[in-house]
Amino acid sequence: MSEVSKIHPSAIIEPGAEIGAGVEIGPYAVIGPHVRIGAGTKIGSHTVVEGHTTLGNDNRIGHFASIGGDPQDMKYRRPQHNTGIYDDPCRHGPGYGADPNRRR
Repeated sequence: MSEVSKIHPSAIIEPGAEIGAGVEIGPYAVIGPHVRIGAGTKIGSHTVVEGHTTLGNDNRIGHFASIGGDPQDMKYRRPQHNTGIYDDPCRHGPGYGADPNRRR
């Protein structure tokens, strides 16, 4: 029997997002349509995961984190393919921001 995911009622999960077994998504989190989240991952409140981002199994993403979006660097030029892959397990603290083109 697979473990049931716990998604807070205020979280927004876009159609197309893939959520693994036993995932916990906190209040006001936003998960984009091209995001894949591995089993056992925990995502804190007010976190945004967007772009073509894959989170592996058993990741921990702190609240107010932003993963997969464009950085706040005015010189940044979006590549043709915007993909972030975070292997399992990774730990990212509160307020974490990630460049979508880096592999973890």
